[in-house]
Amino acid sequence: MSQSKQIGTPRLSIEELRRRELLTAAVAVISERGFDKTTIRDIATAAGASNGSVHYYFETKEVLLRAAVAESDAQFRDYVHAEVSAVEGAVEKLKRIIELCFPDDSVEGPDWSVFIDFWQQAVRDSAFRDIFESANVEWLEMLAGILEEGVAQGELMLGQEPRAEAMALAAAIDGFALHSRVTEHVDGVGARRILQTKIEAFRARQPADDSRTQEGHTHE
Repeated sequence: MSQSKQIGTPRLSIEELRRRELLTAAVAVISERGFDKTTIRDIATAAGASNGSVHYYFETKEVLLRAAVAESDAQFRDYVHAEVSAVEGAVEKLKRIIELCFPDDSVEGPDWSVFIDFWQQAVRDSAFRDIFESANVEWLEMLAGILEEGVAQGELMLGQEPRAEAMALAAAIDGFALHSRVTEHVDGVGARRILQTKIEAFRARQPADDSRTQEGHTHE
């Protein structure tokens, strides 16, 4: 997952700032044109740089895409961590994650078009797949941690162990991201509603009140 929000405002060197400008431009161009049709010239133009400047930082287009997706995805995860830490309760934390993955049109969220292209490359390219696996491990750890916390606090009741539920939820998020872009059956709003309903179903239900039965036995 990715988005262009910057986390914090650390002081960066000129070279690092230029590198980030190229990464941001790469994500924007790939989102619009697709990975296969994107050229170094396109990225250089979008960043207001020369082709030589792009090659100075990134040897090939593939290296640039891998770096752009990895950094953008890391920024999104940092953003999610910060947002979730301000929310109380496992159910609300998970629902907030869904809001961030499928925000309203007025709010910037993951650039799923870029990630769909990235997944396509990862199917056949181990370098892309390694980046996905590294990011996915951290994503699953966060989801599983929230689920485990919810179970420990008695807030959640899961059908399987937290790690498996985390994998199912992550897969559902990615699946809805794909479907919302290649079908007319669901959009981001619909995906958010369906996934939040699924999360609400995790909420542990209080046992039925049997005080009347107990009272009846007392009077017998």
